[in-house]
Amino acid sequence: MSFPNLIKAIKEAQQINCNNYKFNKYSFGEEGTFLTYEIIKEIKEGLLSICNKFNPDYIVSTEPGGHLWGLLIASEIGKPINIIRSTNNKLTLNKNIRRQRTGYCIRKLYFDNFREGDSVIIVEDVIGTGSTLKLIIDTLKSKGVKIQAALSILRKGIDKLDIKYKIPILSIIDLRNK
Repeated sequence: MSFPNLIKAIKEAQQINCNNYKFNKYSFGEEGTFLTYEIIKEIKEGLLSICNKFNPDYIVSTEPGGHLWGLLIASEIGKPINIIRSTNNKLTLNKNIRRQRTGYCIRKLYFDNFREGDSVIIVEDVIGTGSTLKLIIDTLKSKGVKIQAALSILRKGIDKLDIKYKIPILSIIDLRNK
């Protein structure tokens, strides 16, 4: 399977210096705003080709970047989605909150509706430093959730999360320095 439009979007992404972190503004990532049909189709086909190896109870994804792709995949495979939301400080009812620190920001994520014994696939847009995925995996494991795999559109950096957690972490495009 080839991904010419996705590869072009990765190469052409604007790079922004954000607190000494080089943030790439990918069209398919959390700061992206416009996606061509061709990129959507390539991403859908790429994620589905990976996802079809598993049979989760549901898909887990985070906002703002991954939930669009998690929703698309959940719809395609006929499974529910559980979205990990960024918290709204004005809503004090959120109890399952974890602090997330990435290479470029700090935010709080809200984990709800997870039950011990659930079996899931995590869908993310980009795995950069690996900090978001690490937080998700640690939190879900602490709740007794079985993680079948984590999928992403793009993986870069030098994380070793698949070795640490012994779960498959699979990406359409993998740019890591192996």
